[in-house]
Amino acid sequence: MGRQRRIEIATTGIDEAFQLIGADPYRGISNVGLRVPTLPTTDPDKRYLFNLASFNIADGAKARIIGWRELWTLGFDQVGVETGTHRFGEQVVRDPMFHLQDGNVSWHLRIIGPGEVPIPNLGPIDPPARDLIFRMGDNPGLLFEKVVLASPFYVNLSAYTPPNKGRPWGTPLQNDMATMIDTRTQWRTHGAWHHSLDVPVDGPATVAFFASVRQSNPATRIPLVVPSPFFPNGLSEEEQFLLNFPGAIIWRVAGALVVELDA
Repeated sequence: MGRQRRIEIATTGIDEAFQLIGADPYRGISNVGLRVPTLPTTDPDKRYLFNLASFNIADGAKARIIGWRELWTLGFDQVGVETGTHRFGEQVVRDPMFHLQDGNVSWHLRIIGPGEVPIPNLGPIDPPARDLIFRMGDNPGLLFEKVVLASPFYVNLSAYTPPNKGRPWGTPLQNDMATMIDTRTQWRTHGAWHHSLDVPVDGPATVAFFASVRQSNPATRIPLVVPSPFFPNGLSEEEQFLLNFPGAIIWRVAGALVVELDA
């Protein structure tokens, strides 16, 4: 048996919260995960489609997926009335079954064969906006067929059409992971590197971990009415966050794949 190397492929992307201050010594503005656009989803065929993590396997090569992670958060942008400054708040979703009344996240592990995704050139945006990817790509990003940007950050887009009607490319890599509507692994899980999966993959192929997001509209969603007296232990962290910050929406998604590759 040949020598193998183990790697983790995780989502990173731009985060407008790091403007002017930087996220590292190189003045980068990247953070964990990908920010979700604020524009609410009204058409079920126009859910936001993200490539969270992917890797390519050459013809004749072999790989094995041994672990994975999931992350999504709720968040809000609190703009100061007098100063116009921004203050962001964010809450990690830990309840595996939690979803918003009008919004949710699903997860998809897929395998894509050569030539399955039509990718003519670089797409209609020139130069391409960072982390905004026409149809499909190797890096993490928001996938699109058509998009109208309201600023350099795709988070503030004003119109969006996903590729493939918002459905992940490829075919299921493993049936019970083709579409996951629950958060099965936490981002800080200790088991991702210890064979929580055992899925062999033969090349040539691309393996991709997708997230599909239906963005919420806090202006129209039905708020939770709490009883009086109110006992906070009767509600999840997520519901309590929404009670405190009713304007919160789905803020960030991230995924990671732990893979063994032939060296």
